Amino acid sequence: MIRAGAVVLVAATSIACASGGSTPTIEPVDRTPSAPSPGAAADDFQAQVAAIKAMGPSVDWSEVAERMRSFVERHPRHAPAWYNLGVAHERLGEPDAAADAYRRALAVDEGLRSAQLNLASLAAGRGDREEARGLLEAVVERDPTAVQARVALASFRLSQEAYDDAEKLAKEALAREPENLSAYCVLSRLYLSKKAYRRARLVVAQGLKIEPSAPCLHFALGRVLLVEKDTASALVALERAVQGNPKLFEARFLIAETSMGYKAFERAIRHFRAVAENSPRPGSAWVNLGVAYKASGRFDEAEKAYLAAVDDPQAAPAADYNLGVLYLRHLERLEDAERHLQRFVKRVDGDDEDAYQLLAEIDQMKRFKEQEAEMAKEAARQQEVERKVAAEAAARAAESPPASEDTVEPAATAAPGAGAHAANGAQTTTAPNAETKAQPTEKAAKKPARTSKSRKTKTKKTKKPPPKVLEPDDFE
Repeated sequence: MIRAGAVVLVAATSIACASGGSTPTIEPVDRTPSAPSPGAAADDFQAQVAAIKAMGPSVDWSEVAERMRSFVERHPRHAPAWYNLGVAHERLGEPDAAADAYRRALAVDEGLRSAQLNLASLAAGRGDREEARGLLEAVVERDPTAVQARVALASFRLSQEAYDDAEKLAKEALAREPENLSAYCVLSRLYLSKKAYRRARLVVAQGLKIEPSAPCLHFALGRVLLVEKDTASALVALERAVQGNPKLFEARFLIAETSMGYKAFERAIRHFRAVAENSPRPGSAWVNLGVAYKASGRFDEAEKAYLAAVDDPQAAPAADYNLGVLYLRHLERLEDAERHLQRFVKRVDGDDEDAYQLLAEIDQMKRFKEQEAEMAKEAARQQEVERKVAAEAAARAAESPPASEDTVEPAATAAPGAGAHAANGAQTTTAPNAETKAQPTEKAAKKPARTSKSRKTKTKKTKKPPPKVLEPDDFE
């Protein structure tokens, strides 16, 4: 008989937000279907099983699916074959085909518990919680010995915060199967949710005696130690949980969140990235990864992480807000900052004073930048004017001949008629000789030499004396 890899509903945690929430998910376990009916169909079935077992540990699930599909065409009333066909489709990532095969198995044998459990886990995986709950409840009501169905339903009820029902179902499972590790995991999470930390510790201690490396129990222990403020021991426990189950995303989330508080940014980045790249709901992980990148000064990578979350309905508001702050404070991209902050305000229906203050700051900065730009233009215009004036002055200086330092003012000339008066013996004012006129006075020597339009020296005019008239009394 095939030891087919079926799936059952087990405890896991959602990471839709940093505080965490709990929702069921699926995890592969081994489950054996019920025995085939006797006769020719049984012989045929055993032949198929032998051929599949011959593959060894590396099972070719495509071949398994083909063999089971061919078998049910020959024997359509064979429930185990339908069940194993469903398992093969699940392994091939074909949940719809798997669900159809499980329903065909249940139509033949409604008591085929493994088919019901796997169908319930598929329903939970696609978000149909009511179908999952109904299938599990049907198994529990019909079969008091259905331990795994009780554990799965306990996990489901825990996600709905129906703590009493979850505790009752988990304890019923342990009463039937005292070493059922999944039941211990459900109880440990239940007591953590109720903040009954001492009881959680007791459950963890009992479960670790059964399986010392159980990831779910090390995760629970890490949470208890965080509450007790033993951060170092808590991180060790959480790392052990992740080592045992790399897809235990809430444990990774707690490690990253705690590391951020101690500025261990690289460790936080490593775990946030693992969650973002592998979680079915990675939005919040991308936002937190962006926060870690920004805190470590890696702004371009922070931008990419935030942008990866802007289309996630739950994470988009935080992504838009953080992008606005990043663009405003670190990348100096005011237009982008304004656009994302406006999107954030729209998403939260305008109910955020911090965002409005940031938008007002952006408006003020944009006005200031406009003023700076205008002042820069005016300064450039003034510089151009000064350059042209200097160029014109230089051109004029180049056109004018340079003044000689030896140039002296010309000598004054005698007034016309002065010689005639001298000939008549009249008294005249004698003009200075050329040598005396040529020497500049001390005052003139101190004046700067004129380079253009030199003032002409005025010639001092000699007054002409009136003619002397002889009076009668002048005669003797």
